[in-house]
Amino acid sequence: MPAYVLPDHRARQEDYKNNIRAMVDMAEMNGIKVILASIPPMDRLYWQPDFRPAEVVRELNAWLRQFAAERRLVFADYYAVLSSATGSMKPEFTNDGVHPTYPGYAAMRPVFDASFTRTTSSAGAPPPKGS
Repeated sequence: MPAYVLPDHRARQEDYKNNIRAMVDMAEMNGIKVILASIPPMDRLYWQPDFRPAEVVRELNAWLRQFAAERRLVFADYYAVLSSATGSMKPEFTNDGVHPTYPGYAAMRPVFDASFTRTTSSAGAPPPKGS
């Protein structure tokens, strides 16, 4: 995902949103249940050190959360468990500020488990579209 998170490229952010919309549409047309997940926190990219993506990540995550609600999809908020107050990934969860390490994935596991359970259980799944 970080390939789409570029500074001052709103068109690329719109491309990202359109890609998410298209994937969700295709999945739903094929009877696939969807879990949307937040973009992990990051405040710098080691391959683009002058760019500070934290605000763009927050904006896209807000859009993902809203889109999930509109489409009645489960939203897995990994950002909430991985982020520091500055929008970076907590140092105990990463070696490079972008990719989670084993402890990062361990912190993500309960979020995944809860999201998976909500998606697969008839009682906890979001209602079908149009109901």
